[in-house]
Amino acid sequence: PCLAKAWRTSATVRTQAQEALRASSDQLATIMRTVDEGIVMQSQTGGLVYVNEAAARFVGFETTSEFLNASREVVLGQFEILDDERRPLPPHALPGRRALLGEACEEVLCYRILSSGEERWSVVRANPVYDADGDVVLSVSVIRDITLERRALEERARAEERLHFLARASELLNETLDYELTLAAIAEMAVPTFAGQVVIDLLDDDGSVRCVGAAHADPE
Repeated sequence: PCLAKAWRTSATVRTQAQEALRASSDQLATIMRTVDEGIVMQSQTGGLVYVNEAAARFVGFETTSEFLNASREVVLGQFEILDDERRPLPPHALPGRRALLGEACEEVLCYRILSSGEERWSVVRANPVYDADGDVVLSVSVIRDITLERRALEERARAEERLHFLARASELLNETLDYELTLAAIAEMAVPTFAGQVVIDLLDDDGSVRCVGAAHADPE
């Protein structure tokens, strides 16, 4: 009878523990669904173990299951991934992959959608997860969308560039009466602030066209 009672008690404890674990997992899943940041977990093979709804939406999937079932090539094939200076970033340099090598990191990334050319910006913070032996088994990446912040910042920078351009152009106009020299100088100033290439042609009284200023982002 004592053994039977102990067995029943042990079974009850196991059941309660399993129910508590299941409830904890359900609560955690609910919390993950409601946070604004995207959360992605990768295994050592680079496969996705978990993604929340915010992460799925950020990369263009309607549901987390679509994201999880998509191949790595399909996911990465939607974007050109760039660093903070808009330089191409290879997949192995992404924060999640670096975390799988034991490196905790944070990066500002640009995701340029190949189908539309739209750019999305995010801050990605990645950390490794270790097992009892100290080996990395997972990486957890938290993705915060900063697209609107980045666009506002770049628009302010462009506005400042325009003001500087107008102020300098006004100075040039007052420095000399030789309008051809002034136009040539303004053409140089306009690249690359407003354009990749500027050519200024004048129509003379005899109907001929004469180039008085030209500039290109690539001098060659």
